[in-house]
Amino acid sequence: MSEANFTPPTTEQVETLLDEHPLRSPSPLAAWGPLIGLVALLVVVLVIGGIWGVILPWLGLGVLLGYLMLRMRRVRQVEQRVTRAQELAMLRHHQQALAMGWRLLPKSNTSPATYLRTMTLIGHCLEELKVYEGAIACFDRLLDVLPQEHPGAVHLRIHRAIAALGCERLLDADDGLSRLRGTMGQYPQSPLSALYRLADLIQAVRTGHYADPLREADTLLAELRPLGVEAGYGHGLMAVCYHHARPDASDEHGRSRQREQSAMWWQRATTLLPSEALVARFPELAVMQAEAGDT
Repeated sequence: MSEANFTPPTTEQVETLLDEHPLRSPSPLAAWGPLIGLVALLVVVLVIGGIWGVILPWLGLGVLLGYLMLRMRRVRQVEQRVTRAQELAMLRHHQQALAMGWRLLPKSNTSPATYLRTMTLIGHCLEELKVYEGAIACFDRLLDVLPQEHPGAVHLRIHRAIAALGCERLLDADDGLSRLRGTMGQYPQSPLSALYRLADLIQAVRTGHYADPLREADTLLAELRPLGVEAGYGHGLMAVCYHHARPDASDEHGRSRQREQSAMWWQRATTLLPSEALVARFPELAVMQAEAGDT
């Protein structure tokens, strides 16, 4: 099946892939083969005399070097394909990136760095494609091998909470975000703090606490800026918070201001991302798309 026709897997298929292709050490032959080959060459030089004692070591050395170059070439090709898949994910071609990562994982499981990159890619693509339980399975496997306070682990724990919100595991998500709250002071004005702020917004919208984010709206623009274009998701979620928050019924000025703020945040969101992409990621934003006539 081509990458264009790749169908996102089920959670069960994700777990099967991870079970069948865990991170493992290279085979004994791959690890010790070159050393054994060098020892054999030395034995040939010492034992065999005459012309063959000169020719065979050079032939053996040529074969050994060819094997090492071939192995390095294969490792480099996998690394390059993983990098290409990551580039596709950055360009929002998540299904194509997932297809590449899915096929590369079995080929990368003897190289820890490449394997972790590939599994992270798969987890993020699954999250974007709303296979949330599968994404959580990937993140949990990764968190098992990373130190808890490692920035990469913090990044994964935030994404895990976002995935938990996506599949209505609200208590799980709240527990994950609460545990991280004290840690975020270590990462001021960084992509990690921006991602955590986005997760807070998602939680507020998913739980109907629309008024909470409005208290910190003045700082949101700067806080989300490290996310780049994906800050548009946060802007769209803030627009929804203003749209749904309920001011005092007698406060006409307050209602008018909220409508203005909602429209302003939605405009900021659609400046960074198309309204279709915003709604595809967060269906709650459809109300803003309809109100603005972006359909």
